[in-house]
Amino acid sequence: MKARKAVNIRTCLGCHCRKDKINLLRFIILGSLLVYDAKQQKGGRGIYCCDNDNCLKRFKKNRKKLAKALHVKVCEWNDELKRSGSIE
Repeated sequence: MKARKAVNIRTCLGCHCRKDKINLLRFIILGSLLVYDAKQQKGGRGIYCCDNDNCLKRFKKNRKKLAKALHVKVCEWNDELKRSGSIE
């Protein structure tokens, strides 16, 4: 019998749905800045969000929830790096 490959399930902080990791956007904290991790390989604590505008709006709206999930006191959003892929 063939062994099943593990599926990495993560929760979207915008809508709280559970999806496979590859179907979500990953964000990490660098200093006090929240940046997009395009390749999902940067070190450190990551948080996830669905790739649609409604989820991203809800995700960005509640900074307290983001800070708590990242275990930091203050969390700022970096719009230039949001989905540009410059953090790879």
